[in-house]
Amino acid sequence: PTAPLPPEPSPRPSPKPMPAPTVGALSSESSPRPTVAPTVAPVTGDMTFSGLSLAVAQANEAVLVDTIAASAGVEDTSRVSIVIAAAARRRLSDGVVVTYTIATDTTADSDAVLGALLALTTENAKAALTTAAAAHGVTATFATVEITQIHASLFDYRVPAPTAQRPAASRRRRR
Repeated sequence: PTAPLPPEPSPRPSPKPMPAPTVGALSSESSPRPTVAPTVAPVTGDMTFSGLSLAVAQANEAVLVDTIAASAGVEDTSRVSIVIAAAARRRLSDGVVVTYTIATDTTADSDAVLGALLALTTENAKAALTTAAAAHGVTATFATVEITQIHASLFDYRVPAPTAQRPAASRRRRR
């Protein structure tokens, strides 16, 4: 035996209105409202190292992560992620730029990390590098490495609104 087929739709409305489907009684206690998880902007930036080849930097990524974490006052190095790239320099053949992102839980943490990095001098960053290199047993590898530039900012998730721009006028004369 097969189940009966549902009636075919009719072109006319039914004589009796059908009740609207319901899932159950809703109340403020029984149905939680969706909430948006707060997002805290990560701190981003970069450090430029001279006297360090790309291969050596990549082989000693943990030293660079520890250097950035210590310089920023971050104890949990898993919050620091880096990307290492060769520096674009004409006179120095050895140099890398380490771009970092530091995740934080609160706006206060972001502000503290950013403040520490903005106040950081190249000398203090070099001291953190020396300490990190010693902790990883590669003091000699980083003995002549210098930190030449430090940049830090908060990553901005906001996207600028598009602006209406008129097309640039052509400077070509028409004949």
